[in-house]
Amino acid sequence: MRLLPLILSLGLTACALTPPAPPPRPNLPAMWQSELPQAELPHAGQTASLVDWWRQFNDAQLLELQAQAQARSPLLAQARARLAQARAQAQMTGAAQQPQLMLQAGAQRAQTLPTLQPSTTLSAQGLASWEWDLFGAQRGQTAAAAARAAASQSQWHEARVSLGAEVALAYLSYRHAQLAADIASQDLQAAERIERAALAAAKAGSLSAAQAAELTVARADAQVGAAAQHSARGQWLQTLALLVADDDAAALGERLGPARLVQAPPLPVPGVPAQALAQRPDLSSAHQLWVASVMELHSAEAQRYPQLSWGALLGEARLRMEGNTLQGQVWSLAPTLSLPLFDGGLRRAQVDGAQAREQEARAALEQAWRSALAEVEDALLGVQRAQKQAEAVMTGIAQWQRLDAVASQRERAGLISASERAQSARQFLAAQRGAYELALARSQAWISLYRRLGGGWTPDNAS
Repeated sequence: MRLLPLILSLGLTACALTPPAPPPRPNLPAMWQSELPQAELPHAGQTASLVDWWRQFNDAQLLELQAQAQARSPLLAQARARLAQARAQAQMTGAAQQPQLMLQAGAQRAQTLPTLQPSTTLSAQGLASWEWDLFGAQRGQTAAAAARAAASQSQWHEARVSLGAEVALAYLSYRHAQLAADIASQDLQAAERIERAALAAAKAGSLSAAQAAELTVARADAQVGAAAQHSARGQWLQTLALLVADDDAAALGERLGPARLVQAPPLPVPGVPAQALAQRPDLSSAHQLWVASVMELHSAEAQRYPQLSWGALLGEARLRMEGNTLQGQVWSLAPTLSLPLFDGGLRRAQVDGAQAREQEARAALEQAWRSALAEVEDALLGVQRAQKQAEAVMTGIAQWQRLDAVASQRERAGLISASERAQSARQFLAAQRGAYELALARSQAWISLYRRLGGGWTPDNAS
């Protein structure tokens, strides 16, 4: 019993786990560099959940595709499986810290020296063991496993956000490809009308053969463009089918129906960078991985100090030999204190390795903050640029629409030929094509910003 005072002394002086210091983070600016007009931002740019943003597209098919992708995507299934593994590992690590209780029963029939008489031994006993985590080695491992599970949960949500953005981009690109293919078909028809008129004029001698050949080349270019647009439409449909795990792309195209314009609505953007970046699950994941490295460092340091474990046995045994039976209870209580004296530098090397991993995780977290700030700034600038370009193009397309209407009236009045009318139509179609391309670029910029802002994730709704 002389060990008891020493054991109690060690238990009273055992240090608790030191909580992690504030996470490394660069000095963030007070406001964004980009200046988006507040009138274009819902809630005047204040913090708002981005989770319901997809509903603001007012497109039921987009919501259906999002739900299908979340339910079927193999990539998301992999992220869920990794999360389940991390949670199971955290549970296993925590269970190892608790007292262990086992029940054992055995029977043996044998003939042994010195009597060479057969004997029968029966036993039943309960075994209990517990390592008293004096300096937090096991608690450090448990906390590290819990932090890694939290990081996996953040990574799972990051995968969901990325998948949602990819589905939306593919869907809007498919819709744009449909519109572009329709415009290309109309443009080809106009080019064919111009070519027919040119060939007739060349045959009548009112147009040179060289001029007619140029218009034939223009028709061939329009034909190539139409074929490219139809191919792009099929490619985007196939990409969308892959993202939503739909094996029948043709059936998916029939379900989506004819071409129509779909545009992304404006997005609420928190005005304070630190507030906005707190919604990014990748930053939460990097933070949790750093916390895990800190806890593993605590565990490695604690393993350099004494370890105390307890073992207990309580049971009953029966021995029968030569017609005689011995029966009674067996028990033992065995505290064990181990103190590392010499290990060839093993534990010191483990601590050094843990310190290096903590420094690596710290640097990775700081770099993640810096990259996140740059990504959101870039996305905001992209939105700003797309907004200004869209405004300029919409002003131009209104002028082309008026010119096309005037050309149609002049053709009906017999003031211009069908060829001249077709030329005007091609110019208007080219303006329409440019407007649709900029509308897509604007939507792509908003979706990119959605992804960079973390898709509405917060630690409170991470489940």
